Amino acid sequence: MTTVSIVDMRKHFAEVINTATYTKERFVLMRHNKPVVAIVPMEDYELLEALEDRIDIDDAMAVLRDPEREFLDWDEVKREL
Repeated sequence: MTTVSIVDMRKHFAEVINTATYTKERFVLMRHNKPVVAIVPMEDYELLEALEDRIDIDDAMAVLRDPEREFLDWDEVKREL
């Protein structure tokens, strides 16, 4: 993973984007020597999204399987609001 200052990123924007796109290199952008954001290839982003979706599904299934979990009636909630 390569680190790039925000200032350098502005100067070399197209180069960084092309490198991430075609060589699959990841970049961490730094501001005041602190990491602030990453530029990653689309495949990495899609994998992160899929993992996040899977975690959400697992969390939802755990809630639904909990026998002690009480669910609110939607019509009752609407009336209270």
